[in-house]
Amino acid sequence: MEANTLARSLWRSSHLQSQTDMTHFGIICPASAGHLNPMTTLGYELNKRGHRVTLFGILDAQPKTVAAGLDFWAIGESEYPLGVNRAADIIEQVVSTGKPVLASKN
Repeated sequence: MEANTLARSLWRSSHLQSQTDMTHFGIICPASAGHLNPMTTLGYELNKRGHRVTLFGILDAQPKTVAAGLDFWAIGESEYPLGVNRAADIIEQVVSTGKPVLASKN
């Protein structure tokens, strides 16, 4: 009985130790959907497994990153203010659908 208790205690302490030693991953990628979607999915899965994940990106990437439950660290804030990446999203939409984007009438 004493050996069993000792074995359980050792397993618990090694299991707790491995949980605290999980890796902190950093992800950096462009803020377009074709890059963010797979990277935030990867980050989400790593996070689910106990790792810490931080995405480094321009401010346009923050909403998708936070929605995936990841940490976010803004880079290039003065060079790439919020909204600067919308042109990249429009180009990606044209490329993926093969259809032109029509300007809305205001």
